[in-house]
Amino acid sequence: MPTIKKEVGGTIHVIGYKEGDHFIAHCLEFDLVSEGTSPEKAKDNLADLIFSYLQFAMEKNIAQFAYHPAPKVYWDKFEEIRRKKIPKPQFIDPTLLKIRRNQIKDSMQEVKIKETLTHA
Repeated sequence: MPTIKKEVGGTIHVIGYKEGDHFIAHCLEFDLVSEGTSPEKAKDNLADLIFSYLQFAMEKNIAQFAYHPAPKVYWDKFEEIRRKKIPKPQFIDPTLLKIRRNQIKDSMQEVKIKETLTHA
């Protein structure tokens, strides 16, 4: 019997900011948040979290429910910062469900903000 492969491509949007002594990385597509002692560690932790999240969804056959976007206030802030800092967005097309964890990190498009956002 042939194997069926599920592949998804797209950009992972990430907002990064500092909160106290920790750095925060927030994935907007799945509303997943991680922290680390450096921006790089926060992104590494977020890549691990995204990989585990998608792997769990695939194993439980609930991948269709994996997309759970962050509240609009985060998307608005991302777009506001992106327009100011990145004149031409760089889009990467990963196959999220069939790639290694370290490749997820490479697909993140990140913006950094100075203030902490709260849900509206």
